[in-house]
Amino acid sequence: MRSVRLGVERDVVDESEHGPNGAWAFLWGKRRHRRQETELAVSLDLAGGEVAARAVNLSAGGALLRVATESLASLVPGVSVNDPFALHEAIGPTFAVRLGPGIPATTADLVRLAWQPGEPALLYLGCRFQRALGRHEIRTLGLEDRICTSEAGSAARPSDAMRWQAIDDPVVGIQVFRATDGAPLATGRCVAMDARDLAIRFADAEPTRLVADLAHARLVVRVVVGDRVVWDRAAWLLAVRVGGVGGPEVVLQVDQPPGRTVRRLFRDRGAFAAR
Repeated sequence: MRSVRLGVERDVVDESEHGPNGAWAFLWGKRRHRRQETELAVSLDLAGGEVAARAVNLSAGGALLRVATESLASLVPGVSVNDPFALHEAIGPTFAVRLGPGIPATTADLVRLAWQPGEPALLYLGCRFQRALGRHEIRTLGLEDRICTSEAGSAARPSDAMRWQAIDDPVVGIQVFRATDGAPLATGRCVAMDARDLAIRFADAEPTRLVADLAHARLVVRVVVGDRVVWDRAAWLLAVRVGGVGGPEVVLQVDQPPGRTVRRLFRDRGAFAAR
């Protein structure tokens, strides 16, 4: 799953949704409930019209919805499904979700847009309900109240909360290439890392251009210090954050955690906090 994030907070991610090669776009917000997988048929009052969708997963606080891009295109003519920034603006910040008979329409905030490689005809909308579903509504939908109302998931941190923080010297550079042909796509500075996530600042990049270059490609990321290549791995786009100091921040996830050679170029917040 490939997607783009516009907010300043990273979400709480349930592993069943994230997957081993997953990458979600977070526009803003933080999840409060664990999701339960479903294939519930729902309808959305979206962009001035009604669209049929499926709830891929659902909780008391929100849902991940799968929509056919053909249905969506008729409501937002001229907007590309590959441009999540324009889509978010066209769809609007809120819409109504009709979950089924006997349940009032629920107003939801759009918090993420995502797409799955190999599924060009589908778009995924993540939403947060403005009013959490009650126990009766959860049971009416045939969901488990215990699962749908508990706090759970593993936190995926923004760069300033990642364990490994960049230091002033040396500057850790990042070069990103397309894996299929080796074409250079972007060059920036790694500002933090955490497990397999690398947070990178691209000072002069335009966010939508970054998405177009990185979102649908298998990537290779190369860590450089000066003219020396320290490490390189396969990678994919995990998130894009805009509005921060120093240009857009891109989070790439690599296929293996960086080893000691890379980690020694960073300050360990965990070790610092333990003192």
